Amino acid sequence: MAVVENLNHLSLLRVLNLAGNQIREVRNLAGLSSLNELNLRRNELTQLDGFKDLRQLKRLFLSSNQIKHLDAMGEVSFLLVQPPSSLWM
Repeated sequence: MAVVENLNHLSLLRVLNLAGNQIREVRNLAGLSSLNELNLRRNELTQLDGFKDLRQLKRLFLSSNQIKHLDAMGEVSFLLVQPPSSLWM
């Protein structure tokens, strides 16, 4: 699975585990308005886009990806300053 997109119809989803799927890109997640936890460990992500509308997101797991710089974090920077949120890299 190279791209995760168009999950907009899952508005009540609270936890999504996409670990270990060789995902290179995540986009168009705006419809996941109830999402609390997202596990993207062990993929091939280099940057994060499409996360700005995930305001209920409290836990994000990103270890074992290709993200090399914090500026690639882009739209999930709100997790760094909004306790009790958690970001694992």
